[in-house]
Amino acid sequence: MRWLRRRRPDPPPPPPPEVQEALDEAREAQESSQERLQEVCDRWPEVREVTSRLRAHRERNGFREMFEAALKRGGDPA
Repeated sequence: MRWLRRRRPDPPPPPPPEVQEALDEAREAQESSQERLQEVCDRWPEVREVTSRLRAHRERNGFREMFEAALKRGGDPA
């Protein structure tokens, strides 16, 4: 007994030109977005270091207390 072979389905027709253009634009936008995301991820340690130094500087110079006091006084800087 022979097994009947299934016939492969016909490949889907290519999309219309305007759809293909939209797909190409979307693909380019996604690639560009991925590149920018990678740049941000690469710089993240640098950002964390800078924010850490700024936080330490604020705490060292008492900015937190100064701002809290200003808020208690209703924003009056004196």
